[in-house]
Amino acid sequence: MKEVTFLHTADIHLGASFSHSCLPPSLVPGLRADLWRSFESIIEECGREKLHILFIAGDLFEDNSIRISDLKRVEQLFRSIPDTKIYISPGNHDNWGSHSPYQFTQWSENVIVFESGELGKREYNEWLDIWGYGWKERIIKTNVLHGNDFDASKTNVLLIHGDITGSGSSYLPVGRDDIILNSFDYAALGHIHKPMAFGETVRYPGSPEPFDFSDIGDRGIIKGTISPGKVSTEFFSRSLKRFCIEIVEITPEMTYYHILNQIRARADKPERDFYRIVLKGLMDRNIDLEDLSNQSLEEFRYMELKDETLKDYDLESLYQHHQDDIIGCFISEMMKTGLSDPVHRDALYYGLEALLKEYDL
Repeated sequence: MKEVTFLHTADIHLGASFSHSCLPPSLVPGLRADLWRSFESIIEECGREKLHILFIAGDLFEDNSIRISDLKRVEQLFRSIPDTKIYISPGNHDNWGSHSPYQFTQWSENVIVFESGELGKREYNEWLDIWGYGWKERIIKTNVLHGNDFDASKTNVLLIHGDITGSGSSYLPVGRDDIILNSFDYAALGHIHKPMAFGETVRYPGSPEPFDFSDIGDRGIIKGTISPGKVSTEFFSRSLKRFCIEIVEITPEMTYYHILNQIRARADKPERDFYRIVLKGLMDRNIDLEDLSNQSLEEFRYMELKDETLKDYDLESLYQHHQDDIIGCFISEMMKTGLSDPVHRDALYYGLEALLKEYDL
């Protein structure tokens, strides 16, 4: 065999509680189901395309919330692709500790879990070696890439869960210019949820599914081929949903229905994706944001409205009503600065917001 095909994934987090997502609890069952559907599609793809290797670079599941029944599902899925070798390097969320869920299941012969707590090697064939590292705790503050004696005449692939984006990381920091890291023909990494590539040989696939509004952009997997001394890869975007942040600029002339239509226009796939709509600018203070949000929600799987607008005031009427107090004095002084300058105009409206809140108290 002179060419080996593979799929590289990581950070699937089966069983995730989504407790840090700030999303409504009612959405959690659907979000967890998405993780399973995504993982099942990865397994199906490996079987359908008869891929030789599946690399899982850590955090396959959440060890504090995964159930025995979930582990059985994973084991059955792995068993369904007996011709695909599955290499797993446990990470911080599914580490090989004393109570690791990996130890509660009898894995099929095609599954290889790196469990030693030190860099280890598995020979795939006469010209290809797979190296991996299994976490044994939740925090690792030192680089573990040292002391390996790989055969430079062979093709060497590293599978590891770690952080090469910052030297001060508590999650197995490895420098981008680390000599050992860059000595491998391919480094299949996990831990960073965003797809990232460092040169031609060091890659994060990111998580196949986004988890919240911090996971913006494409999510998917990496597929590639390995031949003696050469690895080719390609990223494939394939998440079941996206988290999207859209900005709508508001002007005082815009009516309730104009704004509603602008919100709808920002959503490419409202029935599938999660949206945060941020309203900016000056808005008619008589528009009811709660009504706007409720009517918009009817067409979205999930949508949250974030109001960052300034309320448009009738300055003349407001001044006449408050000309003998601090609000009137503030309006008068700000008007002298000239409101054609957007900085001065924003200062006026921000100041009025604060003063009127105090006045209402």
